[in-house]
Amino acid sequence: MLLRSTFQPFNTPFPRLGRESAGLVHVTGALAAFAHGFDERLERLGYAPWSRAGHLRLMAHIGVWLDARGLDGFWLTPQVVGEFVAERRAAGCRDGRSARSLTPLLEYLREAGAAPPPGPAWWAARWRRCWPTTPAIWHGSAA
Repeated sequence: MLLRSTFQPFNTPFPRLGRESAGLVHVTGALAAFAHGFDERLERLGYAPWSRAGHLRLMAHIGVWLDARGLDGFWLTPQVVGEFVAERRAAGCRDGRSARSLTPLLEYLREAGAAPPPGPAWWAARWRRCWPTTPAIWHGSAA
Protein backbone atom coordinates (compact mmCIF):
# COMPACT_ATOMS: atom_id res chain seq x y z
CA MET A 1 0.00 0.00 0.00
CA LEU A 2 1.21 3.47 -0.81
CA LEU A 3 -1.04 5.29 1.61
CA ARG A 4 0.39 6.78 4.74
CA SER A 5 -1.24 5.50 7.89
CA THR A 6 -2.41 8.17 10.29
CA PHE A 7 -0.22 6.54 12.95
CA GLN A 8 3.02 6.57 10.97
CA PRO A 9 5.40 9.37 11.98
CA PHE A 10 6.24 11.76 9.15
CA ASN A 11 9.97 11.42 9.82
CA THR A 12 9.94 7.69 8.93
CA PRO A 13 12.19 7.05 5.92
CA PHE A 14 10.18 6.42 2.77
CA PRO A 15 10.80 3.28 0.73
CA ARG A 16 12.31 3.61 -2.73
CA LEU A 17 9.57 2.99 -5.28
CA GLY A 18 10.69 2.05 -8.74
CA ARG A 19 12.54 4.79 -10.60
CA GLU A 20 11.73 7.61 -8.20
CA SER A 21 11.55 8.07 -4.47
CA ALA A 22 7.81 8.65 -4.43
CA GLY A 23 7.36 8.24 -0.72
CA LEU A 24 4.01 7.49 0.78
CA VAL A 25 1.02 9.48 -0.38
CA HIS A 26 -1.29 11.11 2.14
CA VAL A 27 -4.71 11.72 0.57
CA THR A 28 -6.89 14.28 2.30
CA GLY A 29 -9.86 16.30 1.20
CA ALA A 30 -13.10 15.35 -0.47
CA LEU A 31 -11.77 12.09 -1.91
CA ALA A 32 -9.84 10.74 1.10
CA ALA A 33 -12.41 8.03 1.82
CA PHE A 34 -11.79 6.48 -1.61
CA ALA A 35 -7.98 6.50 -1.58
CA HIS A 36 -7.47 2.99 -0.18
CA GLY A 37 -9.82 1.38 -2.70
CA PHE A 38 -8.31 3.34 -5.58
CA ASP A 39 -4.79 2.26 -4.59
CA GLU A 40 -5.89 -1.38 -4.38
CA ARG A 41 -7.52 -1.16 -7.79
CA LEU A 42 -4.39 0.28 -9.38
CA GLU A 43 -2.31 -2.47 -7.77
CA ARG A 44 -4.71 -5.16 -9.07
CA LEU A 45 -4.46 -3.66 -12.56
CA GLY A 46 -0.68 -4.03 -12.44
CA TYR A 47 0.36 -0.38 -12.07
CA ALA A 48 3.96 0.03 -10.94
CA PRO A 49 4.43 1.52 -7.44
CA TRP A 50 5.78 4.84 -8.77
CA SER A 51 2.84 5.10 -11.18
CA ARG A 52 0.32 4.34 -8.40
CA ALA A 53 1.97 7.01 -6.26
CA GLY A 54 1.55 9.53 -9.09
CA HIS A 55 -2.15 8.73 -9.43
CA LEU A 56 -2.63 8.97 -5.68
CA ARG A 57 -0.85 12.34 -5.58
CA LEU A 58 -3.18 13.56 -8.32
CA MET A 59 -6.14 12.24 -6.32
CA ALA A 60 -4.89 14.07 -3.23
CA HIS A 61 -4.50 17.31 -5.19
CA ILE A 62 -7.95 17.22 -6.75
CA GLY A 63 -9.48 16.27 -3.38
CA VAL A 64 -8.00 19.32 -1.69
CA TRP A 65 -8.94 21.46 -4.70
CA LEU A 66 -12.56 20.30 -4.44
CA ASP A 67 -12.56 20.91 -0.69
CA ALA A 68 -11.38 24.48 -1.19
CA ARG A 69 -14.44 25.06 -3.40
CA GLY A 70 -16.89 23.33 -1.07
CA LEU A 71 -17.48 20.50 -3.56
CA ASP A 72 -17.35 16.72 -3.39
CA GLY A 73 -16.45 14.11 -5.99
CA PHE A 74 -19.94 14.16 -7.44
CA TRP A 75 -19.20 17.57 -8.95
CA LEU A 76 -16.42 16.16 -11.15
CA THR A 77 -18.17 17.05 -14.39
CA PRO A 78 -16.16 17.61 -17.57
CA GLN A 79 -16.31 21.37 -16.94
CA VAL A 80 -14.97 21.07 -13.37
CA VAL A 81 -12.26 18.63 -14.45
CA GLY A 82 -11.33 21.11 -17.21
CA GLU A 83 -10.96 23.90 -14.65
CA PHE A 84 -8.78 21.70 -12.45
CA VAL A 85 -6.38 20.67 -15.21
CA ALA A 86 -6.23 24.25 -16.53
CA GLU A 87 -5.12 25.42 -13.08
CA ARG A 88 -2.49 22.65 -12.95
CA ARG A 89 -1.15 23.69 -16.37
CA ALA A 90 -1.06 27.35 -15.30
CA ALA A 91 0.78 26.37 -12.10
CA GLY A 92 3.44 24.56 -14.15
CA CYS A 93 2.65 21.05 -12.94
CA ARG A 94 4.40 18.34 -14.95
CA ASP A 95 1.64 15.73 -14.68
CA GLY A 96 -2.13 15.77 -14.42
CA ARG A 97 -2.32 18.47 -17.09
CA SER A 98 -5.15 16.90 -19.11
CA ALA A 99 -8.57 15.42 -18.41
CA ARG A 100 -7.26 12.13 -19.81
CA SER A 101 -4.77 11.87 -16.93
CA LEU A 102 -7.74 11.66 -14.54
CA THR A 103 -9.41 8.77 -16.40
CA PRO A 104 -8.38 5.98 -13.97
CA LEU A 105 -9.52 8.04 -10.98
CA LEU A 106 -12.80 9.13 -12.57
CA GLU A 107 -13.62 5.56 -13.65
CA TYR A 108 -13.01 4.32 -10.10
CA LEU A 109 -15.08 7.11 -8.53
CA ARG A 110 -17.94 6.51 -10.97
CA GLU A 111 -17.99 2.80 -10.16
CA ALA A 112 -17.98 3.68 -6.44
CA GLY A 113 -20.89 6.08 -6.97
CA ALA A 114 -18.81 9.06 -5.88
CA ALA A 115 -18.55 10.82 -9.25
CA PRO A 116 -21.21 11.60 -11.85
CA PRO A 117 -21.72 9.42 -14.88
CA PRO A 118 -20.31 10.95 -18.06
CA GLY A 119 -22.60 13.05 -20.21
CA PRO A 120 -26.00 14.58 -19.55
CA ALA A 121 -27.01 11.82 -17.11
CA TRP A 122 -25.18 13.91 -14.49
CA TRP A 123 -28.17 16.15 -13.85
CA ALA A 124 -30.52 13.22 -13.33
CA ALA A 125 -28.07 11.51 -10.98
CA ARG A 126 -27.50 14.73 -9.03
CA TRP A 127 -31.27 15.25 -8.72
CA ARG A 128 -31.79 11.68 -7.45
CA ARG A 129 -29.05 12.23 -4.89
CA CYS A 130 -30.73 15.39 -3.60
CA TRP A 131 -34.23 13.87 -3.60
CA PRO A 132 -33.93 10.16 -2.72
CA THR A 133 -37.69 9.63 -2.68
CA THR A 134 -40.18 10.91 -5.17
CA PRO A 135 -43.39 12.37 -3.74
CA ALA A 136 -46.47 10.39 -4.71
CA ILE A 137 -48.06 13.51 -6.19
CA TRP A 138 -45.44 13.50 -8.97
CA HIS A 139 -46.73 10.10 -10.05
CA GLY A 140 -50.37 11.19 -9.95
CA SER A 141 -51.25 8.79 -7.11
CA ALA A 142 -51.92 11.49 -4.50
CA ALA A 143 -55.51 12.60 -4.07
